Amino acid sequence: MAIQKNNFLVMLIVALLLINLGTLGFLFYTGRQMPPPPPEDLRAPGQGQRPPPISQRLKEPLQLSDAQAAAIDSVHFGHIQRMDSLDNIFHEAMTDYFQLLTKNNYTSMERDTLLARMSAINAAKADDAFSNFEHIGNVLNPKQKELYLKLLPEILQKTTSRVEGRPNRQGPPPFPPPHR
Repeated sequence: MAIQKNNFLVMLIVALLLINLGTLGFLFYTGRQMPPPPPEDLRAPGQGQRPPPISQRLKEPLQLSDAQAAAIDSVHFGHIQRMDSLDNIFHEAMTDYFQLLTKNNYTSMERDTLLARMSAINAAKADDAFSNFEHIGNVLNPKQKELYLKLLPEILQKTTSRVEGRPNRQGPPPFPPPHR
């Protein structure tokens, strides 16, 4: 009886192993293929990336010339790079802030310094975003700028509500207050 039970368990394990290998083989050989790259005219010059959505949204309604579109792309790509850099710096500051919890003793000055650093980074991000939209407006002629100012609230709504994983939210999630 014990030998039959062991044989049954061995056969069950082998069957499950074959099913797992078959599933993995199926997933591996029928894996999803990467989508084709976007057409060359939708890539940023020298970057292999798509232009920022704002340049695509503004080109038609504002009837931008090629020179204006290139200037807006240049300004906006610089903005994106600065924001990525500030995001990395903010992440480092936040990591340092929460690392304080692992210390046995830390001063309120250390904590306040890191909070001030994170606040300064967020202020720099807001200022850079403001300057980005201001620079875009400076590229436009008076008629285009008038229309741009009418489109700006909608653009800002989409920009400030865009939070990864949280659609339809207004701006970033609130930062929890520090424990005192």
